[in-house]
Amino acid sequence: MDDQVINTREDLELMLINEAAKPKPMLFSLLEDITNGFSEENIIGRGGSAVVYKGSVGNRTVAVKKLSIPHEREKEFNGEIQCLMKVKHENIVRFLGYCSDAQGRMASYNGKLVMADVLERLLCFEYLYRGSLDKHITDATCGLEWKQRYQIIVGVCEGLHRLHKDRIFHLDLKPGNILLGDNMLPKIADFGLARCLDKDQTKVHTQNIGGTWGYIAPELHTFDGVITVKSITIKSDLYSLGVIIMEILTGDKGSDRCREVHDVIENWINRLGEPPSPAQLDQIKVCTHIGIECSDINPANRPANTMDIINRFGNARNTQETQESGKLLQVQPALLVFHLQPGKSIPCPLQLTNDTDEHVAFKLSTTESVDWSEHFMARLPIFGVVTARSTYTLVLTVSECDVPDKRICVMTLQSCVSHHIRKFRDKHEYEGFFKDNNKAGNEVHEVKLTAFLSVKAPSTSSESTGPGVRILSMEKPWKTLYSVDAHPNNPWIITGHACGHVRIWNHETKTLLDSFKVSLEPGMLPYPFLVD
Repeated sequence: MDDQVINTREDLELMLINEAAKPKPMLFSLLEDITNGFSEENIIGRGGSAVVYKGSVGNRTVAVKKLSIPHEREKEFNGEIQCLMKVKHENIVRFLGYCSDAQGRMASYNGKLVMADVLERLLCFEYLYRGSLDKHITDATCGLEWKQRYQIIVGVCEGLHRLHKDRIFHLDLKPGNILLGDNMLPKIADFGLARCLDKDQTKVHTQNIGGTWGYIAPELHTFDGVITVKSITIKSDLYSLGVIIMEILTGDKGSDRCREVHDVIENWINRLGEPPSPAQLDQIKVCTHIGIECSDINPANRPANTMDIINRFGNARNTQETQESGKLLQVQPALLVFHLQPGKSIPCPLQLTNDTDEHVAFKLSTTESVDWSEHFMARLPIFGVVTARSTYTLVLTVSECDVPDKRICVMTLQSCVSHHIRKFRDKHEYEGFFKDNNKAGNEVHEVKLTAFLSVKAPSTSSESTGPGVRILSMEKPWKTLYSVDAHPNNPWIITGHACGHVRIWNHETKTLLDSFKVSLEPGMLPYPFLVD
């Protein structure tokens, strides 16, 4: 039966095995037995009004929370159980059962020893051996890898969404109340301050505000000791969530040093030792935007609800999958990092690889205007053609400039099949080509890229500009350059130009070794060095 009391180790062990089992009342004697009489050796945590013990059940372990709260707070204890009984989710710690027993104890009263009833209140949970999140997050330079941090952020958001869906406000979200299980799966714990709402209730009015300073929403703060009635809404939990997300991203709680997306990206470039992958970049950006918005001091500027947050993760994932599945050109890297240095122009190569048997025209343009896009030496949009089965390396260069307020420039790379190499005389013909294909219903593929101005010197491991890429300065390349290949053994490069011309250079001496014409086509097929 559902209301059956758990009174033996065997009952509790069966309950642990059965994930579908509902929480049940438990005997005090059982919880005392599995914790070795609530011994000091079994203590795994302490709080202001509770001690947490480790309990052994066969080859399994549980956590037993022994509360020390006065009788007049019985309502709060019942409220915590009510919240725990309502919710079950993989990102919320599993609640196994509870105990509220009166135990006879000898106590001194008016100089005499008398038998008194002491009410024992205990809660039993699954045991998560990795402990709480606060033990695992420091700054972005060490600790958890990005994949783990992202998984934790998404998991905490999913858990909070389930709580709000079940009309529960947690009101004490912090890293210390997020436990980590197998594979670093996060689980929200400690519902001592939680509030369960009625069906049509959207807020709670109260003078009793608990929680941890730094994670409590500013609108709930009490100043100068003046106690006033506060309105608690889902936005209160969202503020705590935002602080936690920023702490996971940066290692700092409530720091003003990383309040912009470009600051967080900068930290993770240094941590990873190289530009983030396209998926990592999208994840870092969406997490940072959510963290900043949730921790806004104005509740009206926070997301509407947790569903809005969950949808953003899904949209970022869908966008990445769409771009990966629809690529005509393989792009490396997705994040172009320009390390600003005083008095220097900073180049960064963008490799476009065409693995198809068709020629592909491309257009690179800025998606949103930023104050430093004008510092690209080649004015955008940039057009070109990547011939079949070849790699086109486009070197973007940023001229010397001051550090702008916004250091991120979002770019769009459009590509479309061109069934023959056309001789585009100017940008107007390229624009016409893409417009004509759009009108004709031909598919024009799009990939989002990000250009980033870094104010930190590159680490040793991030100095490489890309796989097999070395940037060489070159005077005007004589005619439109369609392809480049490097000799594997000698300091030679071969360049294919418009009108079928080929040139061979010594890139160390920067001298022309040979020049000839091999084709009458207006464009130039890629001609690599062939080496035995």
